Formats: sequence, structure tokens, C-alpha cells
Amino acid sequence: MPRWCRMLLLGVVSPGLLGGCQGAAREAVAPISPAPRIVGAKLRTADRTTVVPLLDVPLQPDRNLVYSPALRAAWKRWSPGTTPRPTSRGWVAALERLPDPASWCPPQQLFTFTPRDGSAADWAAALAARFPGKATPQLPPGFQVYAYLEAAVNFQRPYQDLPQPLPFRTRGGVRAVQAFGVDPDAPGYDPALPRQAGRLWPADTPAEALPEFILDLDLASQPDQVILAVVSPGSTLAETVAQVLARCGPAVTLGPNDRLAVPTMLWKLSRRFPELGPAFGGLPGVQMDVEFRLDRAGAAVAAEALLPACTPHAYRVDRPFLVLLRRRGLSEPYLALWVADDELLTAAE
Repeated sequence: MPRWCRMLLLGVVSPGLLGGCQGAAREAVAPISPAPRIVGAKLRTADRTTVVPLLDVPLQPDRNLVYSPALRAAWKRWSPGTTPRPTSRGWVAALERLPDPASWCPPQQLFTFTPRDGSAADWAAALAARFPGKATPQLPPGFQVYAYLEAAVNFQRPYQDLPQPLPFRTRGGVRAVQAFGVDPDAPGYDPALPRQAGRLWPADTPAEALPEFILDLDLASQPDQVILAVVSPGSTLAETVAQVLARCGPAVTLGPNDRLAVPTMLWKLSRRFPELGPAFGGLPGVQMDVEFRLDRAGAAVAAEALLPACTPHAYRVDRPFLVLLRRRGLSEPYLALWVADDELLTAAE
């Protein structure tokens, strides 16, 4: 299950700093800060990946871009009722302008807490009640806001772990990565498995190998949805997301002879935003952690649709692609991930 985004702001905000933050202290925010760290068995820097708090960020060749609204949820909770001001610039202006994620994110998926809400014990109890089984992180003294957002889509039927590595193409070359999907000739094939996924675009195609396509990886999942799009990107992540959602139409389920290969991902990124410290009243540590998993597993949901394709198709996610995790029918995603480099993919052994 993908479980992600922990957002933590560190530091002490005095009334004087809060007053300054409401006005001229809000300066332009540079879009570049230290590279995020990949947290795992071996801690390393993610040199080709950027974690961002906004969708409207330019895409760059051979760079992965990871977006979550968790930081914006923390901002709105820390500075409630703040209206956009002409003096605001960069990310701060956008954080002020955009709506609070709490307005569309269900309360069972978004949790925010400030010292105004109670003690550390109250925070731990409230977090455990909202997300049973989640390990309680240790809060440092003087924290101002804690935000946690979790979303998951568990597939009705597990996909196959494909026995052959998937050659993922980047501008730097081809990398062999682990993949899951549908292969009628591979072990563990379930004849009902292709009907789990649906093509949202293009509506109809006679081609066997599709250069671009958009898929829903589980048509029956409710209330959330995983969209996977192999498309030419727009100039920004926001533009790419909007283009993909605008193209989505009625689903055509995969046919019995169709093949699907999707790279496996399992990672946790941790990034600090020193450039946002002044905007948060001089807080020394603004940090967001994003944890994501995309593999064969899934959670039980009921229905299936049957509309076999006339021509066998091969859906190979072997080049840059977009992953969206969103609530069905909403344009704002829980996660938008543009993968242009193999840094976040699981390498084939």
C-alpha cells in the first residue's frame, strides 16, 4: 500500500515573527533547494529527482518530479485565513492563492496538528486513531505544524511479477528495471486479470504497440484511482496533469491477449526547504517526506467490466511517464509523479 506524505515544520514562531510573516517578510522563493535524500537501507542523495510543493513547476529533461499537497496543508493550518497579498512572490504566493487541501481531501486521509490542538500525547493519540498501525514519529521540541497525508489503491487482483526485466529508456541510455503487469505467456497468468485495467486514451486504435496511452490500473477501485500515462509532457507538471485528465474518456478494458509492463517503484524521499524558512516566520527546518510504492499488490474492490479489445495491444511503460493518485472525479491529485529517469525505479537484479 502506498503510504505517504509526512510534512513537518520545525522551529519556534514568536508573535513578532508571525506579524512580520503576514506582510513584507514574504519574499520570492527560489525553486531550487538541496536535493532530496532517498531513505532506505542505504541513505543517498537523489541527484535526478526534485520534490516540490506545487504542481506548476517546469519539467526538465531526465529529471523526476514528485508533488504532494502535504506542505500546502501544513501552510494553511499554520497560517489560517491568510489572503493573497501583492507583496508575496514565488511559492509563498502560490501557497496563499491555492485552496486548502482539507477542502477536498477526506479527513480519513489527511491529518494536521499544531501545539494549539494539545500536547504531544494528544497528537500521538489522535494520529493513532486516524491511522491505526502507523508508527508514531518523534516530534522535536518547538514544532509548529505536523501534516500527514495517506492514500492507497489496492488492486483487486495482484498483477504478475514479470520474469523479464523491462528496458526503461532515458536520454542517458537504457536501464533494466523490475516490472509488473500482464503477460499471457508468463507464470501466474489469470485470464480475468486484463479486465482489471482500462485504457482511457486513445479511445480506439488499430496499432499493436501504442506510442502514447493513458491507463486506469484498476477500474473498480473506489474512491481513489491510479492513472498511468505515457505521453509527451507539457512545459510544467501542472500542464501535463491537466492534459492527461482532459484526454481521459470512457474506459476500454484490456483484451485477453493484451500485454502490460509497468516499472516497480518503492522509495521514500526526504527533502528540506530552507528557502521556505523565512516565509514560515523564520523556521529553520521545513521538511517533507514522501513515501511511495507501486507494484503488483492491491486491495479488494468489487466490480469488473468486460469489453475486449479487437486488436492485441502491448502497453510497455518503457519511457518517461506520469503517475497520478487521485480521488475519482477530482482534478487535484494526492500525488503527481513524473518519471523521466530510472533513479526512482527498482533496478533488475
